[in-house]
Amino acid sequence: MLDDEFVAHRFRLACESGSAAGLSLLLDPDVTAFFDSGGTLPRAARPICGIAETTTAVLDLLVGAAISVQSVNGRAGLVVRCCDRVSAVASFSVCAGLVTEIWLVVNPDKLRHWN
Repeated sequence: MLDDEFVAHRFRLACESGSAAGLSLLLDPDVTAFFDSGGTLPRAARPICGIAETTTAVLDLLVGAAISVQSVNGRAGLVVRCCDRVSAVASFSVCAGLVTEIWLVVNPDKLRHWN
């Protein structure tokens, strides 16, 4: 079984390079992505389910960003920076080496303590 940190590193690489195929390989077929945007991402107001929709939504948000693997809520996660400010934080649930759930926080109010 792959550990969370290894999966987080692979997730980061797929997002930075914009590799939909690479990201898809990391996702469970029933993956669900939750976006906490504070209303800044109307398209992501509801959970997004499935590999294709999740891959598109995640890459639309993270492709080309400066992403680092860091501890998020005590587990390996991603911290996304734009202009030296944290613009998103992601955490995952991983089972059998595949991401089953993704939580992406892009709500500026909730990211305040990261900056």
